[in-house]
Amino acid sequence: MKSIYNFLIVSILTMTASFAQTESKPLNVAVFLYEGVELLDFAGPYEVFGNTGGFNVYTVSYLPEVSIFPQKKIKIKPDYQLVDCPKPDIIIFPGATTEGVMKVYMNEDVMKWVKEINEQTQITMSVCTGAYFLSKNGILDGKSVTTHHGAVDYLQKYTPKAKVLRNTRFVEDGKIITTAGVSAGLDGALHIVEKLKGLEVAKQVVSALEYDHWKPNMGIVIGATNQQPINKKTKVSIKKSKVKVAQKEEVIKDFLAEETDPVCKMHIDKNTKYLSEYKGKKIGFCSIVCKEMFDKKPEKFVHAGH
Repeated sequence: MKSIYNFLIVSILTMTASFAQTESKPLNVAVFLYEGVELLDFAGPYEVFGNTGGFNVYTVSYLPEVSIFPQKKIKIKPDYQLVDCPKPDIIIFPGATTEGVMKVYMNEDVMKWVKEINEQTQITMSVCTGAYFLSKNGILDGKSVTTHHGAVDYLQKYTPKAKVLRNTRFVEDGKIITTAGVSAGLDGALHIVEKLKGLEVAKQVVSALEYDHWKPNMGIVIGATNQQPINKKTKVSIKKSKVKVAQKEEVIKDFLAEETDPVCKMHIDKNTKYLSEYKGKKIGFCSIVCKEMFDKKPEKFVHAGH
């Protein structure tokens, strides 16, 4: 009887130790890289998970080396290739310019891998135009999603079965988390940390990164109320903003006919604040990066006749 009792005790302790090891095992976070990927799109989430205990962060690509946008002189050798990548619990697809995204979008082998890897993850997250990779595979169908403000219309066109939201920092719909452009990847990653590790841990990471912009409720979680009620002050600010928008529409009414960013070819939000003037006409851009590139050499980007 005593031997049976000892056997049971040993079995329970062994099971407890095994469970503890499983609980403490870091979650694998894979960050997908490709030629022309936007620096902050992937570096932001990488920093968040890299500064949080319990995550094993690594990069993966189908290329042996990738150049980073906007400074193509920066080259990164990914930790893994698609064929030897450890199974990720969380995977992140950062964005790029239209040119960079479309090269991956048209690669059937990579798109097949994206679909297969998504079936294995606990969480799949896109940043900015990285949402296009999930769009092609039908992963976004039936979901509410977001992307860079300049790509909203195009993503909706490419993904008619999804609802693409504007002016939204991030959206969680099931296991899919999509974020707005560039720096919004930080917010998406912090949301995951808060979701898996708790609010206090997320606050500690925010403090470590000195990221003052973060607000826990700035995104939308489908199935949960995540927005604060509008108070009187908020209503006043909304009215003022409408006036400013009306004034801005008057200023930029002479946009180029294409209504697309001449640098990255993305759709221009009519309320964009990134403006330049060329031969008497106002030209809008999706970001400060595109505006600065245009200002340096406008002839390179403007079609003949404009």
